[in-house]
Amino acid sequence: MNATGMHGLVMAPFLGDAVLSELEAAGLSGIDLCGNGVVVASGFRLWRTGNPNRFRDTRPLRNPFAGDSSIFARCFLLRPEFGSLSDLQAFARSRAPGATGGSEAALGLSTASKVVSALEAELVIARCGRALRLVDADRLADLLRERAPVAAPRRIVGIVRLGRQAVWERLAAAVGYRGFRCVATGLASAAAYGALHGVDRVCLYATDPDRAAQLLEVTEGPAFADIEIIEAGKHLQYFDARTAGPVAWASPIQTWLELALAGPREQDAARRLLRRTMAGPVEPVR
Repeated sequence: MNATGMHGLVMAPFLGDAVLSELEAAGLSGIDLCGNGVVVASGFRLWRTGNPNRFRDTRPLRNPFAGDSSIFARCFLLRPEFGSLSDLQAFARSRAPGATGGSEAALGLSTASKVVSALEAELVIARCGRALRLVDADRLADLLRERAPVAAPRRIVGIVRLGRQAVWERLAAAVGYRGFRCVATGLASAAAYGALHGVDRVCLYATDPDRAAQLLEVTEGPAFADIEIIEAGKHLQYFDARTAGPVAWASPIQTWLELALAGPREQDAARRLLRRTMAGPVEPVR
């Protein structure tokens, strides 16, 4: 208790039993973000402990605007306000297929908290109590574009003799088996959103390019190639994918980003698509 007669309160991401005991001995209250705490008041003590630490890794993210962690940043371009950190995480997971179990690190509360802290530091979002609100969409878009990775993933290029409808029907029938997923690339999805004429060849991301090529009976080789299968093993490219019939189109955000990283004509289309996306729901043409 201090000179004003008030008890001190410590707040932290996680407080273990030993730390809570130390706080109580010092006459201090402590509450963490996992539901643990001790409240020290005149005449009574209130303890609650045993909830696990969901914030074990306190290191900042190297690049919160690339990789699966950037899904949380992308969420604010789809929805500008969230009631809490848990609300943001639930939204991200609801639009990331298969984001359970082993996805705890990529789309866990700890990662969400770090991304939100980075967005706050960049003056992109603001907190109002527990709520999180986007305050600078242009700045967020710039950060996602400027810090996007430039790595060249493994890809298979070749010839497919199936029609496009048959291509997507075969792929759709295989989705889910042993974690297999696929989605059209952003550039290939541009026409579906009316942003730009689509690419001539079939271009898609797949968790297992070899399996996709086998399913589609692809003859590999660059000559007269009309299909390109790019390896994407985690969640980012599949986040917020939109289906129209058997086709899985990339999210409007993934489509915007790939257009924004291309030539001047594509960049103009990217700006228009981003404005439409932030103004309301954008769905692919069936």
